Amino acid sequence: MIKFEIDQTLAKKHERLTRALLSSLEKSLNKHLKKKPDGLVAISYITDAKMKQLNSQHRKKFTTTDVLSFSYLNQEPKETLGDVVISVSQAKRQARGSLRAELIELITHGVLHIFGFDHERPVDAKAMLPLQDKIVSDVL
Repeated sequence: MIKFEIDQTLAKKHERLTRALLSSLEKSLNKHLKKKPDGLVAISYITDAKMKQLNSQHRKKFTTTDVLSFSYLNQEPKETLGDVVISVSQAKRQARGSLRAELIELITHGVLHIFGFDHERPVDAKAMLPLQDKIVSDVL
């Protein structure tokens, strides 16, 4: 079973996701992901500056982005499945509706990357993006 540990200290109190909403997202991910080991996904909100640093270090892209994932599925022990980092400022800038909905979508996107989903090629996007939409719609 996938469980979240989340650090939302960079978000204002009214912008933070509730435990109930996060539990709903955990349930939806556990329902829709076929192969999943039990473990923890650590989620952290970070600054644009930190995101730019991580994006350049790991992806050679010298700009901020909204979400990055780091999977530890091929490492032992597997108690931590991966990390998802989210730029709260970028999430605010690109939110089409509520910030809450944007954050749920970004967390879902990041977790799917941890489990090997990708969207760079159209064939991969066909598998990942509808699943992401299904999970998010379960929650919101």
